[in-house]
Amino acid sequence: MKNKIEYTESDCIRMEPDCYDGDDCEDLRPRWNAGVEKEGDCSLGDQLTFLAKHFPPGTRIVIETPICPNCDESADMNTPIEFGREWPDCDCGFSWSNWAREEYE
Repeated sequence: MKNKIEYTESDCIRMEPDCYDGDDCEDLRPRWNAGVEKEGDCSLGDQLTFLAKHFPPGTRIVIETPICPNCDESADMNTPIEFGREWPDCDCGFSWSNWAREEYE
């Protein structure tokens, strides 16, 4: 009989853009921030690396993307984004760039 394993959240990594990038401090630059249990928040930069040897067997990494508040469609941001480039609007017209500025400034 297999043992049932339960999971606990130990880290939370969020894509929180820097809203003050660029020469005029008005560009959005993608960056990762982490909330680590018992350590607090920290900035991780624009790239994540997960080395399997740093995690115990059974570790799961789950990626959750935002859902448009107007049409309930998942945000489609699979195309590469260059620094300073605006995020694409949702097909319904919802502005992800405006949302990011309001959420993270």
